[in-house]
Amino acid sequence: MINISASFRVFLHLMIVLAASRLCAQNLFPIYDARRLPRQAKPSSTETALLHREVRPAARRVWRNREGCDDQFEILDVTSGAFTRTPAEQKAFLYNYCRTARSYGNYGIAIIEDGRVVAHIVYEGGSDYAIGSLPDINKNGLSEIIIRGGFSGQGIIEGGVSLIELTASGITRFGQIETDYSNCDDPFDKNTRNIAYRIYAKTGMSPTFFRDTYTSNCKDAGKWTRTEEQTPMRVDKSEIVYRRVK
Repeated sequence: MINISASFRVFLHLMIVLAASRLCAQNLFPIYDARRLPRQAKPSSTETALLHREVRPAARRVWRNREGCDDQFEILDVTSGAFTRTPAEQKAFLYNYCRTARSYGNYGIAIIEDGRVVAHIVYEGGSDYAIGSLPDINKNGLSEIIIRGGFSGQGIIEGGVSLIELTASGITRFGQIETDYSNCDDPFDKNTRNIAYRIYAKTGMSPTFFRDTYTSNCKDAGKWTRTEEQTPMRVDKSEIVYRRVK
């Protein structure tokens, strides 16, 4: 009979618990880290020409009667994924079609595959400027879209992301998530600080979300201290109306 020592039994138990914990965490996927600014990508000259030729006129038709809206068309960012079908190699382009206020404007997302516009979304939002793709957090085969935006005023900066997915009938909205906050330039608040979150999605048919919380001193913004780890977080309901025009 094999004699297993008490210390080895304790060690074996710890290894089993650790392995089980790792298995439980395997479907917890990092989707955004506000400590690192998103790197905006530029479209190729061919893609730019296609967007101006086909997407810009469609945007003009949507917003041509809006007061204070000229024909300004700016391509903000691009990301890759399989957004309307799988398998597919597609690109999603985020654009702005005129800003109607300091922190408000008209936006669109065009999906291009093999030199063709296969889908086009329009919406009115805040100061959106970056787009990314997620690797199918709800397990239906499609890439979700993450849109980065923010707001600043009176010494306060707030950032957030919106999560959406294209469907055959329209758009699925997962919600909006706060990603960062800074009141370093607020002249009335003595408790100034930077706060940034690393966001995780627990994959499944109905994804849930968790976050690490980091804080930093206003005088040393790059030195972050983690204060919370993988805590469940609230996802705000999105009030943005996304509309498919193609």
